[in-house]
Amino acid sequence: MNVQDSIYFHEDFYGQQELVPVQNLFSKRNEADVTTEKSEEAWTGNGFITAYVIEETKYPLDRLEISVTDFENISKEHALFHFRQVYTGYSSHRELKADTLAFGYENYSLFYEFSGNIITKAWIVYTSFSDTLRVYPQRLHSVLLKLGQVYGLILVDWNESQAIVLSNESVLARYINETL
Repeated sequence: MNVQDSIYFHEDFYGQQELVPVQNLFSKRNEADVTTEKSEEAWTGNGFITAYVIEETKYPLDRLEISVTDFENISKEHALFHFRQVYTGYSSHRELKADTLAFGYENYSLFYEFSGNIITKAWIVYTSFSDTLRVYPQRLHSVLLKLGQVYGLILVDWNESQAIVLSNESVLARYINETL
């Protein structure tokens, strides 16, 4: 694993594919259906006339009290990169995102925020590291599976209106093959 200086993600991708406790499975799965419905209603053919704001998670990630050290120990096991500075923004605007780090896998990054020593938010973003890494993201798959098994996490993909139980290896593999 290489320690890299920094990584950037566009602010629109913040939390679009987020890891949350399984206790949110039914509420987030239902909200994903509502999101799809509201998007269809708001679509004009040229853009959206309104935006649907995703509700706060009823059972937030920090309630699991996952330590940064434990999360990093699992995440770094298969990582190609560890980014110690994370920037976000839009267009040419960039700003440092405090208390946020990331690991890089096969063209995907796992970002995580923390407060003190507790993980407060985690999400993945497609990040083109190299044309030679355009393969099935086995490293990412392994990490997501282990995080799901150890902490009981699901991945809510707001772009695809899906909730994936990360501890279910076949469901995770199908999601990665068909969606990512």
